[in-house]
Amino acid sequence: MASAQPDTPTFNRQYALDLSGDISPLLHPDFKGFFGDAVDVTARASQLSDGSIRVDTLSMQSNSLDLQGDLMLAPGGWPERIALNGRIASPDGAPVHLPLSGPRTMVSSAHLTIAYDAATGDLWTARAALADLTQGDLIIDAATLSGSGQLRAGAEGAAPLFDGAVRFDVKNIQPTRPPRVRRRNRHGFDRCIAVQLAKRRCLGDFEPETGRRRL
Repeated sequence: MASAQPDTPTFNRQYALDLSGDISPLLHPDFKGFFGDAVDVTARASQLSDGSIRVDTLSMQSNSLDLQGDLMLAPGGWPERIALNGRIASPDGAPVHLPLSGPRTMVSSAHLTIAYDAATGDLWTARAALADLTQGDLIIDAATLSGSGQLRAGAEGAAPLFDGAVRFDVKNIQPTRPPRVRRRNRHGFDRCIAVQLAKRRCLGDFEPETGRRRL
């Protein structure tokens, strides 16, 4: 007598994405170093008959970017697996101009890691780190954002669980411009004066060496 076999989800839909080419003519010339002469994007995804989704391949590569990952979602959309690894660095070790709006943002390197697998436990971890950030008037030698916690789907009517703790560490924050001090002249008007503390020299109307003001 043959025993009944459990239903096995089958693949109903499969998706594929392959993009490759030079997008630098569409971008600001300053971003040429980040994207280079070619950007490659690849993705492979499947939707099973039970409603679950699998992204077996997720890849994006350019001159200074390498991003790889995969993902599995349960029928209700709850994550069963997340794996994402990314790195930003120039092949020649030079600072990378990030393709962001606003002040020019440069880094020597950046890394991103996100990991979770329900098959091995409830633990999720994430870490993002960058080195030698320069943005406008700001310089940061190193910064790290890390977190970990539990991620568990609710079973038999129980509420799902998502918790964790996040930590942010920054090393050596310094402005690129000298600080500004305010002095009031005899007429009652404030004047902003840029002071270079390292040289103990004041650029403006107040001279810290002599204690005199030029009004």
